[in-house]
Amino acid sequence: MKFSTLKEISQSKSITNVFDGYNHNLKISDGEFYDMENLTSSYYPVLSPRGRRGYKFGKLEANQAIINKGGLWRIVNGRIFFEENDMTPSGVTLLQSGFKSLVSMGAYLVIFPDKFFFNTQDYSDYGYLDASFDANQYVALTNCNEYGDDLDMVEYTEIYPSGDRGNPNMMDYLVYSWGRLFKWNWETSIWEETTSYMKITSTGIGEHFKVGDVVSIDLPLPEGSRSAYMVKDRTSCEILQKDSDYICIKGLVLRPNTSTSGVIKVNRSIPVMDFVIESGNRLWGCRYGEDKDGNMVNEIYASKLGDFTKWYEFKGIASDSYVASCGTDGAFTGAISYLGYPIFFKENCMHKVYGNYPSNYQIQTTECRGVCEGSYRSLAIVNEKLYYKSRGGICVYDGSLPTEISYALGNISYSEKAPTSDASGAVGGSHGNKYYISMESDNDGIWHLFAYDTSTNTWHKEDHTHVAQFCSVGNQLYFLEYNYGVGRLRTEFGREDGLFEEIDSDPVNWFAESGVVGTSIVEGRYSNQLVGKKYVNQMLVRMSLEPGSKVSFFIQYDSCGEWEYVTTVTGTKLRSFNTMIRPRRCDHFRIRIVGQGEAKIFSISKTIERGSDV
Repeated sequence: MKFSTLKEISQSKSITNVFDGYNHNLKISDGEFYDMENLTSSYYPVLSPRGRRGYKFGKLEANQAIINKGGLWRIVNGRIFFEENDMTPSGVTLLQSGFKSLVSMGAYLVIFPDKFFFNTQDYSDYGYLDASFDANQYVALTNCNEYGDDLDMVEYTEIYPSGDRGNPNMMDYLVYSWGRLFKWNWETSIWEETTSYMKITSTGIGEHFKVGDVVSIDLPLPEGSRSAYMVKDRTSCEILQKDSDYICIKGLVLRPNTSTSGVIKVNRSIPVMDFVIESGNRLWGCRYGEDKDGNMVNEIYASKLGDFTKWYEFKGIASDSYVASCGTDGAFTGAISYLGYPIFFKENCMHKVYGNYPSNYQIQTTECRGVCEGSYRSLAIVNEKLYYKSRGGICVYDGSLPTEISYALGNISYSEKAPTSDASGAVGGSHGNKYYISMESDNDGIWHLFAYDTSTNTWHKEDHTHVAQFCSVGNQLYFLEYNYGVGRLRTEFGREDGLFEEIDSDPVNWFAESGVVGTSIVEGRYSNQLVGKKYVNQMLVRMSLEPGSKVSFFIQYDSCGEWEYVTTVTGTKLRSFNTMIRPRRCDHFRIRIVGQGEAKIFSISKTIERGSDV
């Protein structure tokens, strides 16, 4: 009698022990996840959730800006803080609402849009980039020398001096009414034209300025006179000498004993700028739009070397201020100092400034993917490379040309709509080997926080935190969590060591959703030859759990949209677990791992067996 022989079904195993993070595309590799929340690459190649976060200085503080400058400096409700200490000078009032930009230059902290500077080493050294004296009071005008000393032996005449004519009393100086000052040369016995200086005396006029400031001056004229004095350019006068009650500029008083009463205005101002950065011991800025005088400009500016209060000093020397016009159209979208060069971005190009001093500065324009409008805070440097949000995705720039690195984020548009507020664009930050970026999905308006690990080239999605600013200090990454125009100070790496006032008490909830399993394990042959299918017979997950942590497994068959519960594992003590999952026969399926608390998933192995032809 013949008996049929049963053939053993062939089986094979596939093990995934390297988990490569987030990949929101239709076809992804083993070890990648189509969707996730609150996972991290810190334990790569192990799959693990991020740590708990902390609040520093309380949940209710209204932080407006943070920066690392020998520690954590921040602006809170218009006050300047170093860590928890209020360092605000007496009588200083900053804007109490809205986010601010902090720029570090040497020992100074410069605060925008307040245009306020503060010396973090000498707390008595502070002030405003803009300064003004505006008073209705008595003003005296006198001729003086370059040291501010009044001129003696001065004669005022309408006769042009020739030889000794016009100098009957052999005076030292002669003021010609057509606006020229002459000095008598006793050796040659002739009048020689000389530079004229004018002293403006009024109570308190010099208290707000310093020598070298370039100011605009509006002086009241003596009654019934239009020619009492001459100033070459009232909008660009350099203060050559000063005291509390006078300033000295280039000019000429045409009549003796000139004085008046009325409103006197003296202003020191800086250009209107869209973005401000520090590079090469100068502040740099850019502007596309109207300047302070209402003129349309498209310019890049630099302050005087070592002095961020002077932007209009042009003496032809290496320390001069600098201004240059750009030929590209469109608004500036961001600025940063990278590899020692100031770089100014527009959406479709970047302007890079080369050179060491104004006479050899050159601006190189490169047409490329620039910073997306509204995403100027996405600029961050990680391991000598620059990362930012462009119109089409996340780009990395190493000094040559930008390269996109955001393919794994899928076909979703983030933070590319016209910004409606200062906090509506993408915000980036760096810490260690990671680039963090918080972006709003244009599809549904939900914010997402991503982390890109530059050492493994992997993306991970954390949660829906709307970050306003990032700041890395030591081994901590701080960020401002957006809260109606201000930010609550939080840290990405909360620890219960007394460093924070409050740690998130609840364990971190996380999940990881696999790509489609099954479509990549079909064997086929050409023409009319046999086609065979393979099926996942079982899956084995190896992991370790902290006591109290839970991990649940769900499965979805053939893209039906419904997740079926499989099993839950709870950690009772620190040990490893092996969890068996047996999918039923189907064309394809997805696995969803949902956890609460600390867990480490080391590997997922699949046992694959040959099926029938249908």
